[in-house]
Amino acid sequence: MRYPGEMSEISYRLTIAQPHTHRFQVEIRIPPLDGPLDLGIPAWMPGAYKLVDHARNVRRVEARRSGAASPARDPLPSLDRPRTHGADREALLVERLDMHTWRVHGGESGAIVTYEVFADKLMIHEGQVNADHAFLNGSVAWLAVLNARHLPCRVQVEVPAEWNVVSALDPAATGPGFWAPDFDALADAPLEAGAFALAAVEAEGVRWEIVWHGDASEAKPSRAHDGGAERAGSDAVLERIREAIPALAREAVRLFGPAPFSRYVMFFHEGPEPGYLNGLEHRTSMAMQGPFEVLSEPTAFFTMVIHEILHAWNGQRMAPLGLFRPGCDYFRSAQTTALWVVEGWTEYFASLLMLRAGLIEPAGYLAHLADTLDAFYRTPGRRCTTLEESSFITWNFGDDRWNGAINYYLKGLLAAFALDVELRVATEGRRSLDDLARELWRRFGDRQPYAPSEVERLAQEILDDATVAPAPGSHATPRLAGFFDLHLRSTEDPDYGAIAGRLGLSLSFTERATMGLRTSDGDGSLKVAGIEAFGPAEDAGLQAGDWLVAIAPGDPEEGRPGLAGGTRATESTLAAAVGSGRPGSRRILTFFRHGNLHQTTVALGAVRRHRLTTLPGAQPLLEAYLGATPRQLLIR
Repeated sequence: MRYPGEMSEISYRLTIAQPHTHRFQVEIRIPPLDGPLDLGIPAWMPGAYKLVDHARNVRRVEARRSGAASPARDPLPSLDRPRTHGADREALLVERLDMHTWRVHGGESGAIVTYEVFADKLMIHEGQVNADHAFLNGSVAWLAVLNARHLPCRVQVEVPAEWNVVSALDPAATGPGFWAPDFDALADAPLEAGAFALAAVEAEGVRWEIVWHGDASEAKPSRAHDGGAERAGSDAVLERIREAIPALAREAVRLFGPAPFSRYVMFFHEGPEPGYLNGLEHRTSMAMQGPFEVLSEPTAFFTMVIHEILHAWNGQRMAPLGLFRPGCDYFRSAQTTALWVVEGWTEYFASLLMLRAGLIEPAGYLAHLADTLDAFYRTPGRRCTTLEESSFITWNFGDDRWNGAINYYLKGLLAAFALDVELRVATEGRRSLDDLARELWRRFGDRQPYAPSEVERLAQEILDDATVAPAPGSHATPRLAGFFDLHLRSTEDPDYGAIAGRLGLSLSFTERATMGLRTSDGDGSLKVAGIEAFGPAEDAGLQAGDWLVAIAPGDPEEGRPGLAGGTRATESTLAAAVGSGRPGSRRILTFFRHGNLHQTTVALGAVRRHRLTTLPGAQPLLEAYLGATPRQLLIR
């Protein structure tokens, strides 16, 4: 590869001239390169395991010779302007090779490429430009020069005068703009522009920056001190985040070791969409979106914050084959069976580190584990898909997703808990999942990708090294092959009660009735929106799209059976009919299907509600696990 002259970087200039149009323009200055000049925009980004097809919003890709005089600046060119190459001797022919790749013919001696992008989807893996702000992920904004992804990149951003800009990239050491060591770093770095609140805190050798955009519903808006623009955010919310970050950072560093970054940017977009918390990790930043309750309900918020921070080690720098950078393929799905490590471990440690940081109590931590078990047993797909298979097919889940697959965050957390217990019990507390995570980081972090089988091999190695040599006639060191076969490669439910018991916990549950369906109101009756696989509604012959009109008792002791003892089906009457029964009780449903009236009897099923409490007596393993005193362990 050759890079004549002094131009050894690729220069990007992003312009947002009229943000209300949801469009921005990009200019790329590319040095001379050997081979064809091909450019492509990523179809996915690490951490978001789905093909998004960002190319759908890229338009007007044009190119000129590198030494050519630039035409008059036209940030929003007229759509009816003809695109003629023959009339302009400096213009280069741009050919689209596939949905996400363009070839610039004659660009080997250097070229200036311009294009436009439409962005109006505020999602963690997308981008938005509007009159209020811009949030752009790198994979949304930047075309990669495919045979020069290793070259450093300079980025300049031009926005309305009253806007400010924060990027996860560091400022260039010399010259204007931001700087990325290669395209992988550029694609991984979000930026926010507009009016936002900004705060920072130093902890564990890292500057943690908080960028808050949106409505801070828990307190009044405040004005930032770095430019005078009105900012969304509140002093109380930002201060609460600043207070929590040092404790979380301390525990993350205790787990993995010194932070492999000196600056970390947290982008928060507060608002009603998508109706739940959602987050995405990057190597030196994270993005979170949703309705935040930092002051009134902080546990969910900070659990997701530490989850994304932990990914800076696990997932971003310590990654399995296919997801490791540099070198991952941004244009095809990257299947792996190891998301139970990347996401399951991270989910597990997130809650555990919340406990160690003092942000939740032992009772709250055990309640979270119990809630995870509730969700696991409510997922019919656990009977269909193993944990490894669910990880592998995440790029293309079936249309009935959780009816046909298990959530690898969910079962991955439970597998991590089970492995942690196994290591602690077998080594009498000398080793734990912490040790396995640290050793995996030491061998592979920021060095090379690991094969999923390496995790199993290393776990056995740690167990062997820490287990006291067995006395004559006693059992040898436990082998973990059967453990991994059960938890990773089987649809059989593990005995979580027995697992919890080995640690000194008692697992119990109560049951309530369920019909196994989801409904929505419409046209004066109740529509079946979804059916739980293997559940009572499915067994009774109901299907999505049926319209429920009446519900009645099906057991003589509960009232007069049939329509005579029934009521009109509404959300409230359906909930009452289910809530008043017990598993095994019967309910008669009358419904329309394709204009025909039908009736069926549903035998109510059971939903578990789990509870973890401490076993009586001394529990040294549990005390060490929870970092709690015997008095604190009196959880009943």
